[in-house]
Amino acid sequence: MPQNHPDTPGTDDTTPALTRDALAQAALRILQRDGLAGLSMRKVAAEVGVKAASLYWHVRNKQELLDLLTDALLGSAEPPPRTGGWREQFHAYSWRYRRLLLDTRDAAKVVAGRLAPGPHLLGLMEDQLDRLRAAGFSDADAAMASYLLGAFVQGFVLQEQSPISAAEVLGTSRRDIADAAGDLFRALPAETFPNLVALADDLTAPDMDARFEFGLQRVPALYSPPHGSHPSGAAADAHEGSPRRNLYRDFLAECAELLDDPRVRTARDRYAEAAAGRSEVARLVGAAGESGDAAPLERAGGLLGELARIEREAMGELARLPAGSDGPVMGGRPRR
Repeated sequence: MPQNHPDTPGTDDTTPALTRDALAQAALRILQRDGLAGLSMRKVAAEVGVKAASLYWHVRNKQELLDLLTDALLGSAEPPPRTGGWREQFHAYSWRYRRLLLDTRDAAKVVAGRLAPGPHLLGLMEDQLDRLRAAGFSDADAAMASYLLGAFVQGFVLQEQSPISAAEVLGTSRRDIADAAGDLFRALPAETFPNLVALADDLTAPDMDARFEFGLQRVPALYSPPHGSHPSGAAADAHEGSPRRNLYRDFLAECAELLDDPRVRTARDRYAEAAAGRSEVARLVGAAGESGDAAPLERAGGLLGELARIEREAMGELARLPAGSDGPVMGGRPRR
C-alpha cells in the first residue's frame, strides 16, 4: 500500500480519516439534496473534504458507493411490533418501508433491484424471515414472500418518485395532472373507449395512499402458509398430497383390491384415516400462522404424532405378511 501519499486517508492532520460509513452518509446527504442524477464520486469527495482519489481506497466505483448508500438508507428502519398475525405485521412493515423510501429523494431508484447485504439490510431480512417461518411458511416460501414484500414496495415508490409526465417536471402537481387525465378520458368517444369513459373517475381519483393500501390488501392473497405450498418440517409432515404418501395410498388401495386379506384392508383403511387427519393438521397450522396463536400449533403437533403412529402401524401390517402367502412380499410387489 502506498505510504505518505497526499491522497491517502488519514495522512492529512486537518482531515478526519475516511470510513465507509462516512462516505455513505455523505452520499445520503447529496442524494437528498441533488437526487440520484446529481450523485457523483466527485461530489461525495467534496462533501467529506478530500480529493476524489481518496474515495477509491474505500469504494472502487459509483456502483460500490450505491451499495453502501442502499444499506445507509435502511439505517433508520424500525421493524413493527410482533403483535397480531403475520398479515398485520407485514402490512405494517410495508407502510413503514414505503414511508422510509419516500422520506429521501430518489431512494427507490437506489434500492430497487439491488442486493447489498450491509448490517441494516441483514438485520431486517433476518427479522422478516423469522416472522414468516414462525407463521408456518416453508423455507422456500418465506424467502419468496420476503422478496415479494420488498419488490412490491420498491416498485410502488419507484412510480411515486418518478415524474408522472413532463408537466410535473415543469411544476404541475400530480393531482392536477390526474384530474386533467380524467377530463380527457371522459371526453373520449364512448363507442370507441367505453371503459375509459365509464371508469374515468376510478382511474384518476384515488390518491397514492389509497392505491398502496389496495395493493397491500391483495398482495398477501398471493401466498399463504402452508396451503398450496411445498412445506418443510412439521408443515411438510402435515401435507397430505406429498408424492411419498400418494404412493403409499395407491399401493395399499391396489393391494386391497387384489388380495383377499383382512390385514391389507385394515392397513388401507387406517392409512386413509391418517390421510384425512392430515387435512385437519394443515388447517391448524394455517390457523396458527394467521392468528399468531401457538395453541393450534400445539394441537397440530399432537395430532401429527398420532397420525404418524397410525401410518406406521398400517405399513407394519403389510410387513408382517409372510413372503409365501397370497399377500405382498416384503420389499416386493403385490402378487397378481
